[in-house]
Amino acid sequence: MRILATVSLLLLLPSPAAAQLANDKGPSLAVVVERCFRGVGDDGSWLDQLDWTTLCALAQDAFEGGSRSARSGSADPNWAAGAREAFEAQWPTEPDDDVARLARDRQRRALDSGVEAIQSLTEPWEEGDDGDPIRGATLELHLYARILDDAVDEGGYVHRQQALFAQTLLWRSCTTLAQSRPARRAPVERIIAETVEAPPPHRSAGGAVARWGKKNHHLLVAPALLAPEPGAFDAVRDDLSWGLWALQVSSELREELSPADIDAIRAVLTEHPHPAHIRTLRDGGWSRLSEVYLIGVLQAIAVVRENE
Repeated sequence: MRILATVSLLLLLPSPAAAQLANDKGPSLAVVVERCFRGVGDDGSWLDQLDWTTLCALAQDAFEGGSRSARSGSADPNWAAGAREAFEAQWPTEPDDDVARLARDRQRRALDSGVEAIQSLTEPWEEGDDGDPIRGATLELHLYARILDDAVDEGGYVHRQQALFAQTLLWRSCTTLAQSRPARRAPVERIIAETVEAPPPHRSAGGAVARWGKKNHHLLVAPALLAPEPGAFDAVRDDLSWGLWALQVSSELREELSPADIDAIRAVLTEHPHPAHIRTLRDGGWSRLSEVYLIGVLQAIAVVRENE
């Protein structure tokens, strides 16, 4: 039997006492993390000890306090224009069947989430003349990855046709990225290899859930190239990767999850030092990503609690 994970965390109204607690604390990541991860690393019993109403209040508080501008429907940054134009070129006419419409909608959502992800991943390293071309090319690469993913997973005529047409997009993005920092070719190739290795079926649900972030590792190309020196990226590489895991959570939790998937999510929540990752990102200047990371983890906690 499969379980449909309904993420209602942000829709629940907290009790007056819990709301007062959230108001008193404010949207402090340190407070929320410390409270949510009390006892992290044990057998997971901390999930059972956490007061549900308070969790809802803290999640709502963190959500409303973080990344508000990113969710307000503001216009795309200029560097996203090339990927948007490529998307429009992929769909010169209205799709004529449900399969094509779904493919187009997935690509549009990939662009929307990709803009947010790239902004979040490169927040401390926004200066520099070549920053925007690198971000734009990374977004184009992300669009191509979405097209290729459907061609591999779905394999319909429209998906194969799209993958063929998108070769120009791929070459353009790769050329821009390769020319921007030739000396950093090796780490970029490693990042792409990790992206390619992540999607195939794995022997266990735990392996698949733990790789949620690696499915989008190609997005790490932007911070890898924009870091002031390679060591700066290497120092936070793992934190950024788990930030991508949290970004992927919201998408994955819309799908049907098996009991094994739920158990795997619980294991990831209890076995990995998410609070340390969030604090490192926040302290290093990734305030937007640290907030999104927190929200993703809170959503995952909610799904585990709902399916116990």
